[in-house]
Amino acid sequence: SNVTPASNRATQVDTSGSAFTVGTATEGTGKLVLDASGNVVYQVESAGASRQTHNTVMAAEAAVVALNAGNDFILSAREGLARKENIGKDGIAVFAQIGGGATRQETGSHVNVNMWNGIVAVGRKNVQKESTTEYGVFVEHGWGNFSTHSDNAHRGDGSVDYTGGGLLGKWTKADGLYVEGSLRIGSMHEKANNLLRDTVRGYGYDERTTYKGFHLGVGKEFAIKDGNTVEVYGKYFYNRKDGMNFNAGLDEYNLDAVTSQILRVGARYTMKRERWNYYGDLSYEHELDGKAAGRANGMAIRGADTSGGSVRLELGAKLLANEKSPWTLDLNLTGYAGKKQGLQGGVSVKFMF
Repeated sequence: SNVTPASNRATQVDTSGSAFTVGTATEGTGKLVLDASGNVVYQVESAGASRQTHNTVMAAEAAVVALNAGNDFILSAREGLARKENIGKDGIAVFAQIGGGATRQETGSHVNVNMWNGIVAVGRKNVQKESTTEYGVFVEHGWGNFSTHSDNAHRGDGSVDYTGGGLLGKWTKADGLYVEGSLRIGSMHEKANNLLRDTVRGYGYDERTTYKGFHLGVGKEFAIKDGNTVEVYGKYFYNRKDGMNFNAGLDEYNLDAVTSQILRVGARYTMKRERWNYYGDLSYEHELDGKAAGRANGMAIRGADTSGGSVRLELGAKLLANEKSPWTLDLNLTGYAGKKQGLQGGVSVKFMF
């Protein structure tokens, strides 16, 4: 800039413009200009939520991915309570399973989620002439870590765990047609590190939220040659994680609730043998919602979105107890390709007294 010595006022300034950042939440552009009195002032041309704020909604998506991993454990518990090897002499069935996996979920950017999940269920099976009714209760727990990856922001890391419980049930007609469902509710602990940064340090959060969900399913099982079966089905999973508020330095963040609605259609083939049963399950699932949004200092954060389709393949084997061996073993491995990519496995072991 040029300054007139007599008045000590600027007569010319560089007005080419520049970018600016304030705290963790705000970034924009502006330029130096002369006001009517010849004073040099910085004129803001544009301002909005900074690109790194996108990490916060990606972290919210990661928590829902972790929660959705529990869907298959609830299905396994419902199935396990119905198997005769899990039913005691008093008619009470008990089932437990633990497993884990690694998932890459596309969000517009993507998140990587590594989880361990477990479930314990207790129930009863009532067999009638024309139908069978199964019902039970369960407790569930999951824990793991995640990382956020975006082209426009640095990597963020965090952890998530959830603990809850619910109800499950199934009604089956004698011809193999069935209707099933479950309800779940619980608490999530979400912790993140270095999602946000200013010129001095990194910021995250350590918060608790509530989750709730349900699933409904309908299908039919057909008996084919040698006692083997084919099952066709459709299932709908609904999960919702509440929103949360936190501060990063002097900046205030408000993250909305995230809802997942997954529709899954598929078929399962089960091959039954004397000691081992084997099965393969191929399905397509589509996330109908999966949108995460929020605000930083009242400014809209660029949202994340997990909606879209994935192909799911599950392979499993079940070792049955007999008079020579009291052990039962259930192994499964599930792979995803598409909007969701990854592997998940589970194991259930029982000793028959």
